[in-house]
Amino acid sequence: AASIDRALCANPQYAYARSLGQLDEARAMHCPDLCHRWHLHASKTGRRIGDVKPPVLARVMDADFFKASPA
Repeated sequence: AASIDRALCANPQYAYARSLGQLDEARAMHCPDLCHRWHLHASKTGRRIGDVKPPVLARVMDADFFKASPA
């Protein structure tokens, strides 16, 4: 996470937001069965399985997913 944050700080806008305290340092999280959990969450919110993309490819992250407990 620290090396990712250093790389992100190469972007002046990111570095400025970090210096203002608008953003915290990047952090890594372990999430067992991420793909399975993401598909379950997507189906519960009415998305068709063919429309579900991995979170890294999605334009908008679903913050509720990351707060939810495993099914």
